[in-house]
Parts: sequence; C-alpha cells; structure tokens
Amino acid sequence: MVRQPLPIPAVRLARYEDASQISAILLHYAPLVVTEQNSPLAQKIFAGSTVDGVRARLSDARYVFLCAERESQITGIISLCDNCTIVHFFVRDGFRGQRIGSALWQHARQLSRSKGNDVAINVKSTLEAEPIYRHLGFEAAGEPQAQDGVHFVPMRFRFQKLDRSDV
Repeated sequence: MVRQPLPIPAVRLARYEDASQISAILLHYAPLVVTEQNSPLAQKIFAGSTVDGVRARLSDARYVFLCAERESQITGIISLCDNCTIVHFFVRDGFRGQRIGSALWQHARQLSRSKGNDVAINVKSTLEAEPIYRHLGFEAAGEPQAQDGVHFVPMRFRFQKLDRSDV
C-alpha cells in the first residue's frame, strides 16, 4: 500500500481573533520551556502567553506571528521579533510529523528575507528542540546556557548570500 503524501499545510499571518488559540498553544508548552516556574523570566513568559499577552504582541509592529491552520484550527505557530529572532515555534501535539513545522519555518524565513533580513535568524532553542533546529539548518551559536530558570542553546540560521530561492 502506497502512502499518500500529506498536503502542504496552509500558513497565514495570525489575526487578532487568533489570540485565544495561540495562547492555548503557548500556555500548553510554556511549562516545558521553564524549569523554575516562579522565576521572573518564567513569569514574563507566562504573562506573554496569556490571551492579553498574545494580543499585545499581535498589535506590536516588532512581532509577526504565522499560523498553520487546518479546518479552522491552528495546528502550529511561529513568531519573529524584529525580523531576526524566533520567539515561539510550536506544533500542537497530534499534528507533528505532518510537515507543519517545515511549512511554518519556510514561510517565516521567506517573510524575514522579504523584509530585508539577508543575514541570520536567531533562536534560544530548548535542549529538546535543538535537533529540530539543526534539521532546519540552524547551528549552535554558543554553549548551552541557563538564564533565570530557562535552559537553552543559542542557535543561528545564516542565509546563503547566493541562494535567492527564499525571496
């Protein structure tokens, strides 16, 4: 039996009315990101993950959120700050392995490049997500670190100067 390839997920810019679905995703994964949930940084992460926190970022020109959607349900998100830093990148449980993360990353990379970033995109990857970012073309930009109860690996994706396929 030949397995049919999964369709490429629909990816779009997030809208203000998406805040509750985005918040649900962020609040689900936030405890996996922080090890000291009462630390100041953890409290900032949780506050930014609330519906009001998401709405504030959706209204802030420094941020852009992209959503993968299937049947009116947001299945994954990626957000960039200042066109060069991934702040959030999550695919809902039950939707992994369906090319959603790859589609989100491709759209974010193309959007960043179309807005003038031809250098790099940075992320503070959780230790668990490091292999995923490596698969997407990121490299470690330093040693694993801990900051106020959040453990991460600084990583960077460098745009290829001659690669115009992202534009």
